[in-house]
Amino acid sequence: MTEKMHSRFEHNREIALQLFANQGFAQVSLRKLATHMGMSTAALYSHCSSKEELLFDALEEHYENILTIVNRGVRNSAPLQQRLLQITQAIAEQYQRAPWYFQLANRERHCLKTAHRQQIEQLRQLISLQLQQLCANPMNKPARCTHAIGQVALNLLEQLPVWVDETSVSADRQQQLIKALIQGFFTQLPELHEEPAIPEEPHYAELQRRSA
Repeated sequence: MTEKMHSRFEHNREIALQLFANQGFAQVSLRKLATHMGMSTAALYSHCSSKEELLFDALEEHYENILTIVNRGVRNSAPLQQRLLQITQAIAEQYQRAPWYFQLANRERHCLKTAHRQQIEQLRQLISLQLQQLCANPMNKPARCTHAIGQVALNLLEQLPVWVDETSVSADRQQQLIKALIQGFFTQLPELHEEPAIPEEPHYAELQRRSA
């Protein structure tokens, strides 16, 4: 494949991913996909074996990008607030450049084959682990607590840009909201307290004594 052909396919791939995001992966046939990309079905097969492979490649790239962003924040020696700003800025900018990647990750991930879905889930768990590390450093929280926080933080990075985009505010305001809400989540974590242990149910004889 020549460099020019590869560049053209990469451009057309973005068009195809937008079609998946707008109409739903299951609703787009291979013939419709090829037509939308401006090529024949046979030409499309020369670039990828199936539309599912196209979706998997896009989601793998998407989560690898998020992992790189979070890794950069975890390894940075700057103060926590500055690292959070860098992460949220990068996530907001990535969404503004290509929102369809976030939309596909949220809505169409279940359409992947089992093996591909497991690979994407491994990437998600790596991101969650990095977020746990970022959360645990300033808090010194127990492992169980940071695991839950890592999962919530991952869901926030995945879904918040899509939620904000559904509002009627401008693109600039959307970026401000994304950054404010993600930073607010992390910066408020030190104020969280462990849930109090649920007391054991008193013995029946003890209940009788109290009621006497």
